[in-house]
Amino acid sequence: MSSGSADTNGLTAPVIADYSWEMPGANEYTVWSTDSNGDYITNLIGAVSGTSTALESLESVFNQDLNGDGVIGLYAAPGTTLQIDVPMAGTSGSATIGTGATLELTTADSASVTFAGSTGTLRLDQPSTFTGTVSGFGAQDAIDLPGIAFDAQTTLGYLPNGNQTGGILTLTNGTHSANIAFLGNYMASSFATVSDNSGGTMVVTEASQAGNQSLLTNPQHA
Repeated sequence: MSSGSADTNGLTAPVIADYSWEMPGANEYTVWSTDSNGDYITNLIGAVSGTSTALESLESVFNQDLNGDGVIGLYAAPGTTLQIDVPMAGTSGSATIGTGATLELTTADSASVTFAGSTGTLRLDQPSTFTGTVSGFGAQDAIDLPGIAFDAQTTLGYLPNGNQTGGILTLTNGTHSANIAFLGNYMASSFATVSDNSGGTMVVTEASQAGNQSLLTNPQHA
């Protein structure tokens, strides 16, 4: 699918295969599927607003910021809560969490999630089924794992990759566990665990919890 675009009577569209149309002045969009000759087949989505998650989920397919919000993919805008109940577009799917925003994934997902500011929260309702990646984590951000109880059996560890560009964060309470891939330069001491005040476990940065006890272990030194 091409990321090029053409302008036709004020309507902007990628050139080949699938077309995203913007209705001028209405903040409404639709996406067409076409054949190899450019002939219309069907609507992938009907007329939706620029904040529609259906539209934003297709941005990673086009590799374009279709609605002009400055982000390609789903966007939990600063100070908002965005709940996603269906998987994003596989490993090509993406979501961005703004400052003070919460992104809740209620089902299994393999998309990439980026923290774009401080105090953002990623809530994984089914933490063991998240196989995507997390980047930009830090500065009072948090990952809420309600399915993993926070208690004396809860341990957290981090195994960086060989070139220090990422690694796997592992958290378990002996019954339930999660393995989350991080992008960025982290080490085991970068992370801490706290209660999410609802019985689950929240992963935060160690710097944001200075003075608080962490149940941190490092699987590098078994």
